[in-house]
Amino acid sequence: MEYVCGHRERGGSRWEASLKDDIIGECNQFGGVLHIYIDRDSEQGNVYVKCPSIAAAISAVNTLHGRFYAGQCYTASVCTL
Repeated sequence: MEYVCGHRERGGSRWEASLKDDIIGECNQFGGVLHIYIDRDSEQGNVYVKCPSIAAAISAVNTLHGRFYAGQCYTASVCTL
């Protein structure tokens, strides 16, 4: 996902844990999360989420793409490894 955590939102001791909690809460609707990586150096605010299945990932992307978080619309896409 891109544009999830801009540099303005990064700060304090809880921003990363709060963001992870929010993403896990959303993705639990689609089968859960195996791993989350927040790229702290990304200008776009990239967050990578590993889902337990391709079907769960596609459902999460289809639902989350275009939603707003912290006042910004973010993009979601499937990345294959």
